[in-house]
Amino acid sequence: MTFNELKLNSELIYFGRKYVILAIAPPNVVIKRVEGDGESIEINFVELVTNPSFKAGKAMLREIKKDNAKFMSLLDTLPEAQRHKVSGRLKLIRPLLLLERVKRHDIRAMHEFMMYHSHYLSEGQTLDELTQEELIRRISRRYSIVSEDGDGAKGTSVRTIKRLLAAYRQAESEAQRGEEGLISRAGSGYLFRSDNKQLVICHPKKPDEVLQILDVRIDEKYIPIVKEVIEQEYLNLKRMTKEAFNESVALRCFRRGIEEPKREVAGSH
Repeated sequence: MTFNELKLNSELIYFGRKYVILAIAPPNVVIKRVEGDGESIEINFVELVTNPSFKAGKAMLREIKKDNAKFMSLLDTLPEAQRHKVSGRLKLIRPLLLLERVKRHDIRAMHEFMMYHSHYLSEGQTLDELTQEELIRRISRRYSIVSEDGDGAKGTSVRTIKRLLAAYRQAESEAQRGEEGLISRAGSGYLFRSDNKQLVICHPKKPDEVLQILDVRIDEKYIPIVKEVIEQEYLNLKRMTKEAFNESVALRCFRRGIEEPKREVAGSH
């Protein structure tokens, strides 16, 4: 539900009292108390939905359940072992998918985030202030565990979460079934092949926005260099030849004192 989809007379609970939406005056809404003195309040709808005392009416709760049912429907068709893996991956990225909708002023997503994921907000922080990159780091920390020998934490890395999110987005854009992006890739093993490395391509002007995750088999030291060339040059130029791409990679390697990669590696974009 976006701001424009708010409905008059929808019920909600605010500070323990029942209200209905009386009027909509973006970015504010006017709510009226159902019982008692019939008090009316004009409030910013983001402040309303993110207030801890806010509770949705039955209609909104039904829509939230419907959204969650969509995520679970595919799981029922999978073998138990695979179902467990996909369920875990969905659990990781669910807050991120909600945050995307929050940034589009989806009031239902705001309410669901505050119901189930408000622990990702620091004290005094609002949803408007929370960025995707910050949320990814917090999810990673939450699902990290200390190794048995006490030598550091092991768990879900930031890169893994970004890879999952990109896989979901790609499947969602192609077939409106983002969940399928979290299942094993036919003919290429699981999403997390140990012999693969991931090249995370982000929007040149929006570093929080992951455009694509590429599975590559190149030395780790070349990944940040190739990433820079793709994001800073390849995506910003109308045309960039393979030769120009290779030369840019080679130049950056030279500046860092790194031997340039084989041409077929650098030019495999």
